[in-house]
Order: sequence, then C-alpha cells, then structure tokens
Amino acid sequence: MCLLYSEKETRLIKRRFAEAKKNDKNYITCYKWINLTRNDKIRTPLYNRVYKPGWNKSNRKSKEHTPNEFGNTYEKGIHLYSTLKKFLLYADTYYVACRCYEKDFVAGGEDGECLFMKVFITKKDYDEAVKRIVRRQENITND
Repeated sequence: MCLLYSEKETRLIKRRFAEAKKNDKNYITCYKWINLTRNDKIRTPLYNRVYKPGWNKSNRKSKEHTPNEFGNTYEKGIHLYSTLKKFLLYADTYYVACRCYEKDFVAGGEDGECLFMKVFITKKDYDEAVKRIVRRQENITND
C-alpha cells in the first residue's frame, strides 16, 4: 500500500493531536482496514499481516523518506484512515480502532489516509472488531 502525501491531511491530523492534548489525551483514534484469519485473528487484507491487542509496530525504520520512496509517496508503515467517517467513505469494509500517538506519526495522505510507525489496539476495540465482523459474516451466510 502506498500513501500519497497530503499537506492538508497532515495539518488536520496535527490539529487533532493539539485538540487531544487540550483534553488531556495523548493520542487520537484512527481506523485500520482489516479482515479475519480463519482462526479469528485480525489481519490486513492486502499484506496478510496479523494485528493483535497491544502495540503493533511497522516495518518502517524512520519517519524520513527511504531511498525506495519517490516524490510525495510513503510505502512502509501502518496505514490507517484518520477518521471513521473517512474510512466509511473510502473503504466501507471492516475496521479496528487504533490509538495513534504523535511521536509515531509519519504523514497524512490523500483520501483521509495517515501513516504511523506503530499503533496501540485495546483489547476492547480488538474484541469489538472481531464481533462486528463475525456478526456481519453470519448475516451474509443466513441471507
């Protein structure tokens, strides 16, 4: 997956971090596009990477552009949607809420995407995402 840098989205996310600090929160919530493995573990649809409750680290070594990234694109890292509304507008599939911290923020991208070095998934958000997917899949098979 490749993130196309957007200065506007980057500014919006930085503003969200500032608002969170005013409210004594040190993170914002973003949304990861997911699916389930056969044994009910959350994974990414494109790269089949499994996510778990707790910290999930990316394969990105630094926030700076790597030699393999050209112009205003970013490749490695954890790609998310900055708000649930944007996720539903562009992805409209399964998601898990992730806690994202400013120190791990890399860039904002087109279509409401954002990129982080690592994210935190609470056990509650993880379990809710699994239940939501299972319920939806059961509804599909019962129709």
